[in-house]
Amino acid sequence: MAVVRAVASGSCLFRLLVERPVGDSAFVLVSPDLTAYSLTCGELRVDAERFSVFLRERGVGPGQAVAVLLDHSRELLALMLGIWHRGAVAVPLFTELGPEAVAHRLGRSGAELVFTSVEQSSKAAGVPGVEVVVVDGDGAMGADVFAARGDVGEPASYAPDAAIACLFTSGTTGVPKGVPVTMAMTDVFRAGLSCCADARPNDLLWVQSPPAWGYFVFFGLLAALLEGVPSLVLCGAAPSPALVRDVLHAHPVTNFASVPTMYRALRDEAPPDPMRHMVRRCLSSGEPLPEPVREWCEEVLGPVSDALGQTETGGWFLANADSSALVAAGQTQRPQPRSAMAVLPGFDVRVLELETADPAPAGVAGRIALRVPTSPLMAFPGYLDDPEQTAVRYPHGPEWYVTGDAGVLGDGGLITPLGRADDLIISRGFNVAPAEMEAVLLRHPAVAEAAAVGVPDDRHGQALVLQAVPAAGVGGEVEGLSAELKAFVEADYGDPVPIREVRIVAELPRTVTGKIRRMLLEP
Repeated sequence: MAVVRAVASGSCLFRLLVERPVGDSAFVLVSPDLTAYSLTCGELRVDAERFSVFLRERGVGPGQAVAVLLDHSRELLALMLGIWHRGAVAVPLFTELGPEAVAHRLGRSGAELVFTSVEQSSKAAGVPGVEVVVVDGDGAMGADVFAARGDVGEPASYAPDAAIACLFTSGTTGVPKGVPVTMAMTDVFRAGLSCCADARPNDLLWVQSPPAWGYFVFFGLLAALLEGVPSLVLCGAAPSPALVRDVLHAHPVTNFASVPTMYRALRDEAPPDPMRHMVRRCLSSGEPLPEPVREWCEEVLGPVSDALGQTETGGWFLANADSSALVAAGQTQRPQPRSAMAVLPGFDVRVLELETADPAPAGVAGRIALRVPTSPLMAFPGYLDDPEQTAVRYPHGPEWYVTGDAGVLGDGGLITPLGRADDLIISRGFNVAPAEMEAVLLRHPAVAEAAAVGVPDDRHGQALVLQAVPAAGVGGEVEGLSAELKAFVEADYGDPVPIREVRIVAELPRTVTGKIRRMLLEP
């Protein structure tokens, strides 16, 4: 399938998002009591245009950063589109962040305006040079940002390399970095929604993700509007496993996208009833989906696909989906084994050796990298005001963008991701990915969650420490369970890496997106 860029010079993002029949459903807003309101394209356009006028009166113009610190809501959607009507740069912020983290992101992005709620306003109130506006709130910071204010004016256009948003990385590997999201990346969003989520017009898509993460911004918001796919948005409550299950039961979701942590929680805490509703396509992203969870998901929820991508790349570049779009691109069936992924159209993905730009031999762990000259959808402009961290992504010059993920090249050009390259355990001359060892441990019925980390070993270079969270109802003596699990892994995996111990822990340190924070695992 040839990749044709849809973004022309001077594209008007706002028109691309809303110029559909006014009565078409843009979003299905679901409340905690499971009632729903269909927000039409016409209503969304009116809300956004009114907010755009408010921004114009505040002096906001093209290229200026405007922050939004809100949970999922009709207001959040309108604010994002109003920012794009002005040609400005949207900076969505995660509401679970503390004041220091909010201040860091506001300072890095250069935002001088932040729109928020009464509950969140204190987090930004003391940041120098930043005006806080409480949406529809009372008091000095309150403002009715959706009041009619006269002539709307023409929406602004963006050059392909102009930023439409600034998102921040999750901080899995250190200090969160600002990623300018450019107009050109909208092509990646559209391709990802089609190839990975298999979403089509008249479907009901639910990207179950906080509004500040690329997962939602790229796919649940931008790609959904660009492709004309109604998108479900859960408003007014945190997405507990029980509430997610109830929403899936109550509404005809056809495409459900979430992270392994949620799929695992659904299985363990609130399993849906397959007789009530099964979706046509589940999607998992963020970290490898454990095989036991995948098997449960396909039995209870529906077919599940894995995808690997980054905020920096505008979304996914590897997937094991079997969508119609990938079939059209020449991938006639889902990759086997299920952990292997095919390269998505528009990207040239390779596995390089750990230290050089030479290709890693098939079957040997290396670093996943994108070859920029032959990746027409690669549009990463570099981290925001951070040339040093940008250079880390290009250690061999501009030809290769090194993702930081480890992987193995297999048959037919398929690539099996193995987690972060920095986490590879090198022992006795073998490169072993923590995900491989964790997958073995998760096959034991007494284990709910697992993590692996390498520790220095004078004889072998590195040894392995495993951490296990017991499954619900598992009791007994800790030392006995630890010894049992150590013997189980050694018998299953063999002996390429010496296992120093298996620790029984109550929980694993994770980012807000559910990824394991290995830097916080005690060696």
